[in-house]
Amino acid sequence: MFVESSRKATVFDRELIREYSGNATSSSFQKTYKITKWTKEETNLFFRALSQVGTDFTIMTLLLPKRTRKELKNKFKKEEKLRPHLVSDALQNQGSH
Repeated sequence: MFVESSRKATVFDRELIREYSGNATSSSFQKTYKITKWTKEETNLFFRALSQVGTDFTIMTLLLPKRTRKELKNKFKKEEKLRPHLVSDALQNQGSH
């Protein structure tokens, strides 16, 4: 069934959509997390996990559930610069625990 309307659609019949005119970037829509400092205990757990699973940060999140993959990778990069001897020791002893 088709009903013909005698009224023509006008611009005023449409909904006005305003676009955001600010400076939006791709990072504007990312989730934000509160970053907490690493405790000594967490750092020890990190090195233990590193010696067990290596640099597989996805698996490491199972051993350190309060930390994201990104946090673990950043911790690895930081420790690699600050204490490379501990990182290399952990990786050389991988799987021995």
